[in-house]
Parts: sequence; C-alpha cells; structure tokens
Amino acid sequence: MWSVGYAGVIILILAIVGIILLIKNLNKKK
Repeated sequence: MWSVGYAGVIILILAIVGIILLIKNLNKKK
C-alpha cells in the first residue's frame, strides 16, 4: 500500500520540478 503512495510522491516531485523549469524557461524568453 505504502509503495503506491511512494510512487505518488515521486510523481509529485517530478511535477513540481517540471513546473519550476517551465517558469524559468518562460522568464528566459522575456
């Protein structure tokens, strides 16, 4: 059961990192 939650945490971290990189790329274009 906890392994499913662990995978969810990894996906959540990857999503946050992806959003941060996306914001940085948008700032670079400006």
